[in-house]
Amino acid sequence: MKPMIKPILPLTVLAALLSACSMAPTYQRPAAPVAAAFPADSAAGRW
Repeated sequence: MKPMIKPILPLTVLAALLSACSMAPTYQRPAAPVAAAFPADSAAGRW
């Protein structure tokens, strides 16, 4: 009987190499609606 290590080793290496490849598009974060600056009088008088 032949040892099973010889056919398994190349398949394992091939699976490891193929799993590192990503065909997914690069993620781009959508722009969030954020104000350029806080209103100056928002903190005055509330504390």
